[in-house]
Amino acid sequence: MHIKIFKLICPILALLLLTGCSGIKDLVSTAIEKVKETTSEAVSANYEANPYKYPLDYAVNTFNEVLELVEAKDSRTIFDMFSEYNKTKFDMMPDIEKLVNFLDGEVVEMRHVGASGDYSSVRDGVTVSAGYSANTFVTTDKGMLYWFKVGVVTTADDETKLGLDWIYILSCDVQTEYSTAWGNWNERRINGAKEPEPERPEDMEVGVHYFKSQK
Repeated sequence: MHIKIFKLICPILALLLLTGCSGIKDLVSTAIEKVKETTSEAVSANYEANPYKYPLDYAVNTFNEVLELVEAKDSRTIFDMFSEYNKTKFDMMPDIEKLVNFLDGEVVEMRHVGASGDYSSVRDGVTVSAGYSANTFVTTDKGMLYWFKVGVVTTADDETKLGLDWIYILSCDVQTEYSTAWGNWNERRINGAKEPEPERPEDMEVGVHYFKSQK
């Protein structure tokens, strides 16, 4: 028994003598980093092959891609990102053209991108359809604040529906002005004033088939 223990300890003692404690730490650290790197590469490869298995990450990654394309005003690539169902079912290009020209100025600040599940439909214990979204607030160099949201379908009984499903941008500044004007109008209305309700601004929001394909 003692001989077996001695045989196990000897290589460790030899390693300690040759490298010292700091050397052991470096070796262990290097080994851990190598494992992390290998694991990361494996997860990345698996994600590339099966993006819908990682719905929250998929939604955030899609959001980042769409935002870059909106900033670049690349309507064609945005169109190509949509699901085959959307591309064949709807005339999306006019909406996409409005979308890429909607932001006033260049994006200079973006808050943390959050993701969540929008809906899930289960039949006989099996998910037959599911949608996720990612969103955040962005600020432009002209001081404008926008709420930007992107939706994806990750599970569907019709595989042509998988992929980018909708994009929506809301101008927070225009919405705030409209909400204030509407609130003031409503207060005057309650007090007996008779005047038309403030018109909803055309430049308050823009969307590309926002929830349309879910109906």
